[in-house]
This record gives sequence, structure tokens and C-alpha cells, in this order.
Amino acid sequence: MKLRGKTALITGATGTIGKTIAQAFAREGCNLILCGLSKEKIEALKKEFVSGKLARVAIIRADVSNKKSLQQLFKKVTKDFKTIDILVTAAGTYGAIGALEQTEPEEWMEAIAVNLLGTFMTIKYALSHLKKSPRAKIITFAGGGEGPLERHSSYVASKGGILRLVETLSIELFPMEINAISPGLVASGLVQKIID
Repeated sequence: MKLRGKTALITGATGTIGKTIAQAFAREGCNLILCGLSKEKIEALKKEFVSGKLARVAIIRADVSNKKSLQQLFKKVTKDFKTIDILVTAAGTYGAIGALEQTEPEEWMEAIAVNLLGTFMTIKYALSHLKKSPRAKIITFAGGGEGPLERHSSYVASKGGILRLVETLSIELFPMEINAISPGLVASGLVQKIID
């Protein structure tokens, strides 16, 4: 029970990576604030996590690419939790897939809005909660940001932006710990869409 007494907020908790992290944290006794966008997947999370013998669990629908949605999320968090010790920004999308000349700007911006802007805004609005923790940690995801990936320019640009953001914040927020994980290809719904 390494995380007993700690509270983690996980965005993208309805996805493969976010849900797997939530399950691991739950086994370690962590309080959980789980966020996702899909109503159906949020309901499934409620069945899985609220019925278990966990510490405290809040499951909240939130859109990380929407400022007002995130502000509402953190208002709810303020009412129910004293602090956040761990922030995991696992919400993500591949965005536009295809040759640049055939991609509309609105489609291309989807990955920037969810992956990069969503990570930035989630960290920004979580900071006041994280600063109350003596050893706060931020975990972001930047898989695909370390190099080129043909026909995925919006995804790669957004994830590369996360790497630079985390490098900058590691200096700005010191001594708070912040890391970007690049997990490689994960068997998820997003990957299946590419295969299809």
C-alpha cells in the first residue's frame, strides 16, 4: 500500500493507459479522481471502481481541451479533496491522420487541443492543489514526440510540444517532480483505429 493516503487525479482514465494506471494506483491504496470524456466509459468506470474496496474515488466527466470544463472539474476537486499528490495527464488522441496537403486545419488542431493544450491546462489548474502536497508529482505522456511519424504530423507535433513543455516546467516548478513518459505503441482503441 505504497500510495495509501495519497490522492491522484488521472485524465484519460477511460483509455487503456489511464485506466491501467488507475487500477495500479488503486491496488496501492490511492484515493482516485478519474476523468474521461465518454459518458459510456465513465459509467463503466463507476461500476468498476466505486464498487471496489478502494480508499476514495471520484469519477468526473471532463474535456481537457475545454477551459471551462477543466475549471469545473477543479471546483469539484476542491470541495471533495484537500490536495492532489499525483497528477497523471493520460488524455490523448491521434488527431488527423494522413498527408499534410489533404488535412484540414481544424482536424489537424484536434491533437494539439487535446494532447498539448489539454496537458498544459490540466497542469495549470491542478497546480494550486499540487502545491499543497509535500511531494507532488506530475506524469505526462509524450509517446510519438521523440521523432517523425509519417502521416501523423498533428500527433507528433503535439507530443513533441509536451516534451518541451515538461522540460521547461521541470525548471519552473522545481522541486516538484514532472516527467514525460513515452511508452511506445500500446494496444488501445486509438491504435486499432490506425490499423483499420
